[in-house]
Amino acid sequence: MNVVPSTGSSATATANLAQGQLVCVQAIGRAGQNPRYYYVAAIPASTIARCKNNALCKTYGDRQIKQIKRASGESCHPAAPGQYVGNCAQGWVSADALDVFSNGI
Repeated sequence: MNVVPSTGSSATATANLAQGQLVCVQAIGRAGQNPRYYYVAAIPASTIARCKNNALCKTYGDRQIKQIKRASGESCHPAAPGQYVGNCAQGWVSADALDVFSNGI
């Protein structure tokens, strides 16, 4: 979604991600200590050096993304370490929709 949904907001979907899509969590929206929403970006697993020969990246890897609002005509790609440019699907998703883990990828 383009904004964190709240009562009376007009949040709209920017893309539909397939089950198992690897995403990078860039921000967390919390209610108290509990995550409610995550701001995520779907980046190509093939561009992440630590994904090479990593079974986790094969399980949670690149999936088909249905773009609803395209940001630009160029595909998502790294411009610098940790910085992606182009048409990278990104936005807020419900915490219930993600399996969140951190293992240094």
